[in-house]
Amino acid sequence: LASKKQLEFFWRQTWDEKGYHDIFTHVMPFYSYDVPHTCGPDPSVCCQFDFARKMSPFETCPWHKNPKTVTPDNVHERATLLLDQYKKKAALYRSNTIIAPLGDDFRYRTAEEAEAQFSNYQ
Repeated sequence: LASKKQLEFFWRQTWDEKGYHDIFTHVMPFYSYDVPHTCGPDPSVCCQFDFARKMSPFETCPWHKNPKTVTPDNVHERATLLLDQYKKKAALYRSNTIIAPLGDDFRYRTAEEAEAQFSNYQ
C-alpha cells in the first residue's frame, strides 16, 4: 500500500452500495501506533520525542537515543530532526496531511506526562 501511496482510502461498507457513508481511512505505515513508530520511519529518532520516557515508570528508548528537553538552544536542531521524519512519512501518502500520534492508549495518565509532551512540542 505504501509504495502505491494507498495508505489513505475511502472505506465502504458492504451495505452502502452508493457510498453515502464512506469513511476516509488512514493506515499507519509502521510497526505500531506508539510514539517511536508514528513520526516517521526511524523509531530511534521518533523515540527522542516521546518525553514521557524521561519520567518514571516509563522505559528509556531501546535505541539508546533518549528524549532531550527542547530548549531555545536546541529547538532548531530538534525541529529539523522531527521535520525530516514527518517529510519521510508524508512521502507515503497522496494527501498533504499526516497523522502523528503523540501517545498511545497507555499514556497521559498524569498531568505531568501531558505537560512534558505539550511543553516540548510547543
